[in-house]
Amino acid sequence: MKKLRWTLVLLLPFAIHAQSTISFSDLSFWKNTGKSNWQIASDAQADLNKPEVLSAQSGTGILVNLPNKENRSNLVSNKEYGDFDATFEFMMATHSNSGFYLQGRYELQLMDSWGVKTPNTGDCGGIYKRRKFNPKEYLYEGHAPRVNACLAPGLWQKMEVSFQAPRFDAQGKKIANAKVISVKLNGVIIHENVELTGPTGGPISETEVAKGPFMIQGDHGAVAFRNLTVTDLGSSEAVMAPINYQVYYGNFKSIQEFITKKPDASGFTEKLTWDVSAKPFHYAEIFKTSLTIPKAGKHQIEFEIAGKHWISINGKEIFKEENEENNRRKTQVIDLPEGKVDLQITLIKTKKSVDNKLGFW
Repeated sequence: MKKLRWTLVLLLPFAIHAQSTISFSDLSFWKNTGKSNWQIASDAQADLNKPEVLSAQSGTGILVNLPNKENRSNLVSNKEYGDFDATFEFMMATHSNSGFYLQGRYELQLMDSWGVKTPNTGDCGGIYKRRKFNPKEYLYEGHAPRVNACLAPGLWQKMEVSFQAPRFDAQGKKIANAKVISVKLNGVIIHENVELTGPTGGPISETEVAKGPFMIQGDHGAVAFRNLTVTDLGSSEAVMAPINYQVYYGNFKSIQEFITKKPDASGFTEKLTWDVSAKPFHYAEIFKTSLTIPKAGKHQIEFEIAGKHWISINGKEIFKEENEENNRRKTQVIDLPEGKVDLQITLIKTKKSVDNKLGFW
């Protein structure tokens, strides 16, 4: 997500992005492989005593790779992504091996690494090595996970990835490397701010691009997936209209103490900022504006705001804080329709010890 953080002043444009949960009721999100190793199931199980074996139950809800000699294809998404955040759960069979490729080019290793004391680039969560042929193949670079956070085979594990695509100039020349902003495995940070100088081994192409698909390695071992959620950070930005503000001065304890009074200051501003108040404390503010949402769906909203506050979007109160405190970070995923929705923020600041802070992502 293009996270625009504001303290003291919130600058435009405002950016929120649609979050999509990928359905595993069928394989329509993925390109047809012509093979049968990728299947939809309702559940999967692994036996610690049976290497590379998963058993799947009929139904829907999870994606399972059950490769054999004749059927061992990789799976490539139809949709392509630039910058994105992705979260998914996966289950490894005993001694199994797979990989989740960002843009089809940069592999996050999926491996049964349970019990490994010192993980390397080939262990679970590792960013796999690059390769060259000179004339024989050799591997180089790669990034091992900070720690081994891998669980035992047969258990569902969670991967959280934030990725920034490579940047190109108008002539198509790369001017900035791709970057893994962060990776969490089972809640543990295993990578932060890792630059990727080029594709890792086994990509769909050695040529880097601004947008590319997901690819899941299917030619190695048995693996299952569920709850794949993607926030496309390259999607269109929401647009914020000019903001109407009203400022009231006083040592207020509640909204009722000022809501019927004439504001001491009012007007319109092109930027959302607490300092439309002439005083650093003993004030209340009301901001009213509208957001134009480019696409209906689930959107992640995050505020960092100090003081008492009430925030509503599209007529629904999403955040409420009646205690005057510092640095209140709040996040919520909400359904928003396409088109204009109203945004209203009411803020009370009476304590000198509480910061003037307003952050919006």
